[in-house]
Amino acid sequence: MRYQPLSPDFFSRNRNHFSQQIKPLSVAFFFSNDLFPRNGDQTHVFRQHSDFYYLTGIDQEKAILVFIKKANGEVTEKLFIEETSPYNVIWEGKKYSIEEAKQVSNIQQVYPNKLFDEMLPRWMQETQCAYINENMNPRFSTEIPYKDIRFKQFLQQNYTHILIEQSSFILTNLRVCKQQEEIEQIRKAIAITKKGFERVLKTI
Repeated sequence: MRYQPLSPDFFSRNRNHFSQQIKPLSVAFFFSNDLFPRNGDQTHVFRQHSDFYYLTGIDQEKAILVFIKKANGEVTEKLFIEETSPYNVIWEGKKYSIEEAKQVSNIQQVYPNKLFDEMLPRWMQETQCAYINENMNPRFSTEIPYKDIRFKQFLQQNYTHILIEQSSFILTNLRVCKQQEEIEQIRKAIAITKKGFERVLKTI
């Protein structure tokens, strides 16, 4: 494990803070990072999108988080994860079950990700605005159209009446102020780094 898990309440609070700041009659989409191919039959080691983890606690590829905010301000959260099988576990490792994803994220509406495309048209008929978590850092550039960019282009081509907004501005402001759980994790990381440097110093 690369890090100690945080409590489901931590992720619930983060989602609540985010959903309070999006517009009524809107839908917000968050995607796991892509798996990047390394050669003919392998991919590079997966590293979850930090914002996706901040909102869900889900450290797995091919997952989708959706916020649906009605005109009255009521928010529904939906999480979509990849289905697995005993055969896939042998080659790809363990994946979250529906129940495990609920426990980790504290999201009660969890579905197989194959249902996302089926549900999407209904959401888009009832919304005016879609939030996309595009990387807006002016120092960032990439030649690879990552999932958020691809989905933004899909919406612009197929739902021309929808206004596109950026989630990253909201998430950046929220993540500036660290919560107690995050501070504790940072302190543990600093302590581990300190021990590593001390060990190296004894050697040299």
